[in-house]
Amino acid sequence: MKGSTKKSSARCERVIVTLPRPLVRELCVQATRVRDGNKSGFVADALLAYLDMLRKGEHTALLRMSYAAAARHSLSIAREWDASSDQAWAMLDGLKPSGKKRGRR
Repeated sequence: MKGSTKKSSARCERVIVTLPRPLVRELCVQATRVRDGNKSGFVADALLAYLDMLRKGEHTALLRMSYAAAARHSLSIAREWDASSDQAWAMLDGLKPSGKKRGRR
């Protein structure tokens, strides 16, 4: 047994899967094209890419939920301030002018 194979085997685990024949044919073609015929390496690359896509999807969903929660919170704060603003304007509208004009001489 070669040294590099022994090292590689120590980090790997054999998995037996059953795939449809057309998929296996396509696997062989693509593995030959991009991985020098290494079907296991091709499958590992494909799985890693798919798992990465799933993780990113989960992360994106979490971000969307967080943004939606922040938007709801901001809207509730804005509504509170809007009510306070209406009260303040009502109070200011109720004040009578003093008769003195400021800023003019």
